Amino acid sequence: WQGAAALSKAMLSDVLTSLSHYDPIQNVEKILFYAPGNDDGRQQMMEILGELGLMDVGWKLIPMLLSGDMRSSHLGAQLTHALHQAQTKSSSSSSVLFLGTDAPELPLDEIAMALTRGGQGGVNKNNNDDDDGNFVATLCPADDGGYGMLCIPSNASDTIFQNVRWSDPLTAVSQLKALTDAGIHVVLGRLMHDIDEPKDVQNLVQRLLQQQQQQQQ
Repeated sequence: WQGAAALSKAMLSDVLTSLSHYDPIQNVEKILFYAPGNDDGRQQMMEILGELGLMDVGWKLIPMLLSGDMRSSHLGAQLTHALHQAQTKSSSSSSVLFLGTDAPELPLDEIAMALTRGGQGGVNKNNNDDDDGNFVATLCPADDGGYGMLCIPSNASDTIFQNVRWSDPLTAVSQLKALTDAGIHVVLGRLMHDIDEPKDVQNLVQRLLQQQQQQQQ
């Protein structure tokens, strides 16, 4: 378990550092939802931010639901809770972007474009296709059938997380349907890679080595 904990901390650190230092999103309000959602969990996050030299970046720490269960339908409850918190405690009125920490190879340019795109539109309350250019959500599917990034308009209803098949090969597809059913136009982003199994770590190492070799050429 120590190895898994170290890997989880390393991936979280990579995500926090990448988002904190990417210039196009410097002015974006950043919220870190942490678990366990108690004083110990908050202290752990504060220590990680301190180790990374990110205490002054402006991360807002908000606890997740105390259940801590990220499986099945509980993930939908966690995301619904996070959406409500972002809607009530964030000063932004353009879009809300969700990222996990188990896909550390962040498509930073995709994130910046998603936030810009989300800020230009809103929910299509009539649920029609009269404005095909009004794309307001971006979903980056993952190679295991889930998704690694979701950016939605800030006024989206929490119904977008209902009837989603969590931890399922059709998670991304069912999430896409829930978005369109709610009258939200969707843009599909690039494929992301979740790190859930030992083989995923091996594949990550291979991709990083390939990137290093390409940079040296």
